Amino acid sequence: MTRIPALLCVCALAVSASFGATLYNVVRTGSWNSDIWSTDSTSGTATADLRPTSADAIVLLTHSGGAALTISGGTYNAASFVTALSLPRTDLFISTDASLVLGGAFTYQPLTSTFDLYGSVYAGATSNVGRNDMRFTVYEGALLTVSGHLTIGNTRTRTTISGMVEGTNLTISGSVNNTNYTWTNVTETGTLSARGTMVFNSTWTEATTATQGSALTTIAGTVTAGSSITFSTTGEVYVEGTSASLCATSFLALTGNNVFTVRNNARVGASTVSFESPGAVKIDNASVAGGTWIAVTGAGSVTLTNGASISAPTVSFASTGTVVVGDSTITADTRLAVGGSTAMTVAAGGVLNTSSLTFVGASSVYVDGGRAYSTGAASVADSANLTLTNGGQISVSGNLAISSKGDLLISGSNSRLYATGELQLNGAGTTVTVENGGTLWGKYTIRLDGDNSKIVIEDGGKVVAEDRFYGTRGSAQSVIASIDLKDGGAFTASAGAWLAGQGTANGMFIFNQTGGTASFAQTLGLTHTLGTGVAAAVYNLSGGVLVFNGGVTYGSTGEYHTDEAVDRGEDAGQYRNAVGSKIDWTGDEIVAESVSINLDNAGTGLLTVGLSSTSAKTLTAGLAGSIYTQSATAGLGLDVFSDTSFDVLDWSGGTVVLEDGTNIYLTLRNGYSADDEVTFVGMILADSIVGNADAINIYVNGVLMSDWYAQIVNGSLNVSNFIPEPAAAAALFGLLALLAVRRRR
Repeated sequence: MTRIPALLCVCALAVSASFGATLYNVVRTGSWNSDIWSTDSTSGTATADLRPTSADAIVLLTHSGGAALTISGGTYNAASFVTALSLPRTDLFISTDASLVLGGAFTYQPLTSTFDLYGSVYAGATSNVGRNDMRFTVYEGALLTVSGHLTIGNTRTRTTISGMVEGTNLTISGSVNNTNYTWTNVTETGTLSARGTMVFNSTWTEATTATQGSALTTIAGTVTAGSSITFSTTGEVYVEGTSASLCATSFLALTGNNVFTVRNNARVGASTVSFESPGAVKIDNASVAGGTWIAVTGAGSVTLTNGASISAPTVSFASTGTVVVGDSTITADTRLAVGGSTAMTVAAGGVLNTSSLTFVGASSVYVDGGRAYSTGAASVADSANLTLTNGGQISVSGNLAISSKGDLLISGSNSRLYATGELQLNGAGTTVTVENGGTLWGKYTIRLDGDNSKIVIEDGGKVVAEDRFYGTRGSAQSVIASIDLKDGGAFTASAGAWLAGQGTANGMFIFNQTGGTASFAQTLGLTHTLGTGVAAAVYNLSGGVLVFNGGVTYGSTGEYHTDEAVDRGEDAGQYRNAVGSKIDWTGDEIVAESVSINLDNAGTGLLTVGLSSTSAKTLTAGLAGSIYTQSATAGLGLDVFSDTSFDVLDWSGGTVVLEDGTNIYLTLRNGYSADDEVTFVGMILADSIVGNADAINIYVNGVLMSDWYAQIVNGSLNVSNFIPEPAAAAALFGLLALLAVRRRR
């Protein structure tokens, strides 16, 4: 405590003024105790009982020099306690054993002074502390209670508050309005250390002008406001320690350029919490809770570390700043929204928990090894950017709607975007890229209903449609959606799959496969069998492996054709008038056991019969009158297990056309060597086989065989590893034809 060093004569004069107040003119030092309020004069010592009654108003008058007043040893009742404005320095000391009980206001506003409160002050009306450069200290065990509005500070001159220390109890029933250099020390980086309890039944506003430097506030005890708390300082605020809490019944707001730190098991809470400042919020092994919502709207940063948490029914980030969630949790029971241009990173160990997850605006969310969970729906809209990397995962236990035009990327081992409901790309131009170990997984369904919406599966990327894959169910003819599957990528439809056209849907879907593996566990309907619209679908296969575990059909709109009544718009190019579906196959491999469409192996493709290489399989054609065409550069792959056990392409009911120079690739399995002369009867069966058997190349285990030959006999293509003698040829071919017919039956 700053004290006047020279204890000169003590002189006080009590005068009853006409207005009923008791006036005290303290010249140098005054000492009021339980026995008597004594004064000393410059010429000697005089003692008088100057104690006021509860009806008296205490007024400290202006004097010419510095003074100090000590109150100790009892309880003193008065109507009010007032210092005259601009009173020269008058230090006030209220000792531990003293209690000043006022029915009205407590106003202490001298010039540069020190107010040390060890005891208690009770004020029953609006009060003011601080004017000019004053230091106010409330020590451990002290109590200041104001049953009205308390103003600390002054807009004209600087007031400094030296702090709350060790067990302080500050109770204010009204509101606190700090307009200048408030809750700071004498120095510009001083400390308010609240280690006890501070209760504001209305509001607490901490403010400092930008020109006066930075305030440093430390709360290590309990601070409670019955209405609101606002920090508009340009300085630092710390809430720290297991015993620390900062709570407001109404709202807590950061509006200045603060550095607001909550750490070491401290707690901050309010009905609504608003981080509006361009400063920094740091939550380290501590918690911030909102009874209704928490909103971040400023340009600053929010960082959670070491098990920190933010929780509220609604948590909203609509700022231009950054958010980092590191090994910490944000929980929003009702809704968690990231918008504005917020840049959020959820690092390893970081978790977002909510029942509704929304990424909107121009926000950028990086789930970088962290997790995000929504027990309900989720959406990515506007121009929001979403990146899942380094094992980052988002799990949605409801529908996931993606309509953003921003960058959407799933990359890295174990990175996954998962939805149990509909996973839908419903925005025009929405593109999701999956690569390098990342997974896009829709349990109920995946569908792309936005015009020009697209999924790109790069090397190492995987897309799984667990229950259904609808391609597009876009209602408008102008809707054209697509998937691009590239080298090293994988697409799996684990159950029903259709590329377009359920119900009245009229959109078009294009599956472009230039590499990787696409697998359809059940029958793929290029368009939906229950469609009533003019849907279209094209599967462009130029690379990779396409596996039909359950076959493939055209669906309700039939084979691909054009219809002038259909107009998909100028941007559709060659597909402007498209209706129906087809597989446009120019390269690489189709693996199947059933095909119910016309299939043109027009490029360098390989049609592999059978889904297993452990036993002989048959690929059957399920569409009467269908045609399989195999070009000179294409091939047919068959496994051979013995003289009589081998894969068969059975296109019965249709036609097989084999161009000159086409290829048949035989793979000998299970140790079979075909050392003896043998003819494999009925490797291809059809109502009609068109082609020149002598112009067919036979490969065995990858080697072109000059002494293996094909024969076409009455709808059966047979392969021999020898040339029959001319005399026996006619009889052999007759027998082969008979066997082929029997096999077909």
